[in-house]
Amino acid sequence: MASSGGSDLFRAWLEAQGAQNGAVTTLTADSVMATLESDLEATWEKLKSWLSHGGSHEIGRLCKDVATNVQGGGGTTGQREAYLKNVCKGIAEIKYFMSGVETRKEGKTTEDVSPTYEKVEGPEAYKRCIVGTVAMSTIYGDHCTLDEIIGDIENGVEQELRGTHQSGGAKLDACGGITKTDVAVGRSVLQGKIENWSKGERSVGSKDDGFARVGYVWSQWKNVCPRGRAEDEAKKEEKEKNKGTIGNFLKVGSDTHRDQLMNELMNDKVPLTVENLKTALQKSLGNGGSGAIGTIEVDNVMKNLEGSIQKNE
Repeated sequence: MASSGGSDLFRAWLEAQGAQNGAVTTLTADSVMATLESDLEATWEKLKSWLSHGGSHEIGRLCKDVATNVQGGGGTTGQREAYLKNVCKGIAEIKYFMSGVETRKEGKTTEDVSPTYEKVEGPEAYKRCIVGTVAMSTIYGDHCTLDEIIGDIENGVEQELRGTHQSGGAKLDACGGITKTDVAVGRSVLQGKIENWSKGERSVGSKDDGFARVGYVWSQWKNVCPRGRAEDEAKKEEKEKNKGTIGNFLKVGSDTHRDQLMNELMNDKVPLTVENLKTALQKSLGNGGSGAIGTIEVDNVMKNLEGSIQKNE
């Protein structure tokens, strides 16, 4: 189905539901909502598994000099190096995920297994872009020196994805079509789940355990990041500072609207609830939330969602 009101990625996902089920097949708001939750949660589980393993030698090489090149951060040399390298590897992994490229070590060797590729387009683009963006802002949004870390590795990451992996299917610009509404929808479904996992990892990490790039790295945060600030103050300041840094690194949304999109994502006020989303689907499908999804219905969903977001802002 052609999109009549923009190229946003949630619209493409909605249109795919109509295409899969046929123009005459009846869908319900509950069934569409269940599919959306299932799709986003399955994609999050995939990214979570990537962040939970040891990472690849390729990503390790991209981050090997970060402790030397980045000037910010406190703590001992060992604390600072452990922190910077693991944050670096985590954010690079998310960038690779959003580009459709998975790299892994081959056992205990110094080599990686052959990379695997997944096309990041259509509905898959919505899932990967939203999951990656919400995960990056939730897990790493309040970390320090993010701007310096990204400044150190951004060109190298770009060269690997474009030079080494593009022929295999890496997509570097897949997330340019994300809109504020797309982000609000994804955040309403996912953020609580990702936050709960991240908090659990941080709790484990405070005992010097947990996954290196999530839990363990948080155990070093208190040594490297506060620099005389109270913890809550430091996290709040870093989160505000990192909005633009994260958006530009992930290339989410258009250059014109990226700041607005990241403000929407990293604002403490939630602009859209799951109930708002269900209501928009019910209103748009008519017949008590049951009907076919065509171009008109998709337009109505988007209008109702935008209205809910404006009301909640």
